[in-house]
Amino acid sequence: MINTCPENLDGQVITVPRSVVALSSNISTCDVANIFEGYVVISGTPAIMFVVDNSLSMTQGTGTSRNGNDREGTRYTVTRNLLDSIYAVQPEARIGLVVFREILYFDQRTHDILVPLTGVTVTNKTHENQAYLPPLQLNGSYTLNGTTMTGIEIIRFFLQTRESRDGAVELVYNPQFSTTGYTNINNAFDAALQGLSQVPVADIPLEQRFIVFLSDGEPQNQGSLNPTYHGGKDPYSFMAGTNTPTTFTVFLNDGGAAPDSMEKMTENIRNNGYSSSNPKSAIWTLRTSYEDLMSLFMNNILQPILSVQSGYPTFVAINNVTSTVRTDSSFVFSNSFALNEDSTRFTINVSYHLTDQATGRVFDSTTYSTFTVIRTCDCGDCCHGRSAGGFFYFGSCL
Repeated sequence: MINTCPENLDGQVITVPRSVVALSSNISTCDVANIFEGYVVISGTPAIMFVVDNSLSMTQGTGTSRNGNDREGTRYTVTRNLLDSIYAVQPEARIGLVVFREILYFDQRTHDILVPLTGVTVTNKTHENQAYLPPLQLNGSYTLNGTTMTGIEIIRFFLQTRESRDGAVELVYNPQFSTTGYTNINNAFDAALQGLSQVPVADIPLEQRFIVFLSDGEPQNQGSLNPTYHGGKDPYSFMAGTNTPTTFTVFLNDGGAAPDSMEKMTENIRNNGYSSSNPKSAIWTLRTSYEDLMSLFMNNILQPILSVQSGYPTFVAINNVTSTVRTDSSFVFSNSFALNEDSTRFTINVSYHLTDQATGRVFDSTTYSTFTVIRTCDCGDCCHGRSAGGFFYFGSCL
């Protein structure tokens, strides 16, 4: 009797006692998630820029709310842990990182892999060194200040966190320039777009480019909305969503709706014609917790990026004999399958009916597994109910 997914037996040679004379007519099958590992990328390798708000309102709060909207640093830990989920499905995915406040938080002088933001106005000359981490291939090899590391290792390095003096969770990373902690979304999106522009369209098409935006507020700067403090642009120019790929925005707030500016930005990005996937752009308001943010990512955000499949097996064929009779997790054949005197080769085909939950696409897929059963066993080795290689057999010595 097979007591595992038939796919697990592919290529195996299984030895059984000579008293075992047939393969059972009940063939177990497994859930789609066990066969296809839950995720199958249909549209191609993605490029994703994570844009993360590092303004002081995240940890210290503003006005009458002094607790901050993400004192636990959830936005960093979730982003860091999501890398593993993406890597498991698409190790060649390209991931970049923008951390921002009134300027970008990374400083190109600290690490040679950081790329300076260009074409923006600054009020402090040292802020000309504001930078971002460009999209890195997760399984690619890069040099960080003389040390060879993979892309996923480098991104994890920049997302390291620690507890601050007042108990909030903050990035370990610190720039050499000073920052105030206000909010400039213009520079953040400029950096994300500049980062994605470095990825050749021939490698990753426009419909497979995404921005994931985690923020808790609107533009601010020392009580002023002077364009000088917002990259030389109108502080709300980001709302236009011009030339911006599919964007998923999470407004992290301890209650209340997302600002109109973010809602309008999302609407404009949906309709800007950048790519066929742009209408998938969406915005959520979330009371920050690790569980809620991770659930949002897994159930809503990663699905349009990494196509999730669901489905069920429809039939099993063994050596060209087919059964469509299914009971629970098994298919039942009218007869068992006799074993030859010495060895028997089996080919098992399992057909699955699948649905891509992100696109609604319905299709069929078949797995092919081949294994050999050899009947040979000394009497001293023959036992009742022994298992081997996914089989569970019964027999007694002759």
